[in-house]
Amino acid sequence: MKGLVAVLFLMIVPNAFAEEYCSNVKNQIAVDHQWKESDFTKQNADHALSKLQDAVNEKGILDWYESTNYYALIEGYLLMNAIKRNSNDKDRKYFHIANFCNFLTSRPIVD
Repeated sequence: MKGLVAVLFLMIVPNAFAEEYCSNVKNQIAVDHQWKESDFTKQNADHALSKLQDAVNEKGILDWYESTNYYALIEGYLLMNAIKRNSNDKDRKYFHIANFCNFLTSRPIVD
């Protein structure tokens, strides 16, 4: 039981301190096709890069919608990373937040 509580704690705590940049921005994309800010991690971007590289090297075949979603994961990660890299410069940070939120509300998950 203690182990379960510890696992739940470790899953919840990082998200409790994660900053949501676009929580006040209206998103008109259907809920089941919206990206979450938490989708744009280095791990997901690396996975997307790997899948695209496999397709380029003809080691894998992508369905028509997969490449679009992989591009979005990479772009979203780069935009999110730009926010973090400019966290000490208020004007640049807000510029990158605006770009990220615009991306988030204009790029649906394709399936």
